Amino acid sequence: NVFSTATPITRSLDPANNSIQKLYASDTNLIVFQENKVSQALIDKDIIYTAEGGTQTLPQGIVLGQITPYLGKYGIGKNPESFGIFGFRKYFADVSRNAIMRLSRDGLTEISQYGMSDFFRDALSHSKEVIGSYDEYHGLYNLTIIGDCYDSETDTNVATASDGYFTISFDENAKGWPSFKSFKQESGLTLNNKYNTFNSGKLYEHNSEEVNRNSF
Repeated sequence: NVFSTATPITRSLDPANNSIQKLYASDTNLIVFQENKVSQALIDKDIIYTAEGGTQTLPQGIVLGQITPYLGKYGIGKNPESFGIFGFRKYFADVSRNAIMRLSRDGLTEISQYGMSDFFRDALSHSKEVIGSYDEYHGLYNLTIIGDCYDSETDTNVATASDGYFTISFDENAKGWPSFKSFKQESGLTLNNKYNTFNSGKLYEHNSEEVNRNSF
């Protein structure tokens, strides 16, 4: 590509929000996840504010347009692997604030507050890895937290937590966290309406009757 030297092709973000951990292209915009902030950058267009207080979209010709931060002091920390997406909803963890977040059309929402704030406060404070993926087959955001999550004297007593991890699911229809799962994921994805996760470098297909790998 050839760029005009008179046209800026870079944009700067506030360094107080620390490093950029993930970039995600959504429609014609770029979502930027910093450790302590989430912002949106326009791609191949820009917006100016008119004297009447409105906005006007400038024509194409600019690489990255104006960067607008989402409301709320939340970021993805240093856990970009916690990112999961379905449609216009993006899910991720902010470990430093003991929060699990959803980014949607209405902005940022702390979904860990849906009846599980104390649980995630304890679990995330002892986490070493936080891995997320979206199961389109069941419509669930599955979150695996790896670390010293088990303490016999607290209420964080999940069957798999004594093995150093647990996996928990968020359901939009239930507006909450209805289920724990026994599987441990390194990453996960849905392909052709089949949910797959990886563990120890091996691929496992879920919702299959051929092999019984799950227990409840």
